Amino acid sequence: MGGIESSFQFLSYKIDSFHLDVTRDVRSLAFGGVIGPSQIQLSFGLRNPLHISVDNFYVGGLDVQFSLFISDDFSDANRLATGRAGVSGLFRVAAEKLAEETEKNLVRLQIPALLFPFLRSAVSSLLINAGFPGVVIPLINVYELASQVGDKIQIQEAAAPPATGAIPAKSNSP
Repeated sequence: MGGIESSFQFLSYKIDSFHLDVTRDVRSLAFGGVIGPSQIQLSFGLRNPLHISVDNFYVGGLDVQFSLFISDDFSDANRLATGRAGVSGLFRVAAEKLAEETEKNLVRLQIPALLFPFLRSAVSSLLINAGFPGVVIPLINVYELASQVGDKIQIQEAAAPPATGAIPAKSNSP
């Protein structure tokens, strides 16, 4: 059985930061409604990818800050909760080197786009489990967001992987 192996491989991800503050008042505790997209304030930050030249690994990620409100009035009096979360992913470019510009575009644009669904799901799950029924972080065109940022995303170089643990040589994970 043969198969096609991608030159750009997604090895793993981790939600690497999470913080949630719920407003401690009766209104927040009593709130049981569904929070729609117009009641969520979001901002995203794309991390500069790290290129580990040994085995051609890349570590990239993105962060989100969010606030939930009782209505579409984003005043402090209507704030239910605030939080932030982040995700990191490990990627590899296979031995057959891609063209440099192609590789840079994959790293700058695809890493955040591939990681966003994991971050979105984790934040939505946390909010639902924290007592905010029906909260789903809206879909965002992260590819377009990364395209707009463009060359501001700078790939940083590292000679070797961090000393915190071994990086797998190969993975069958998505």
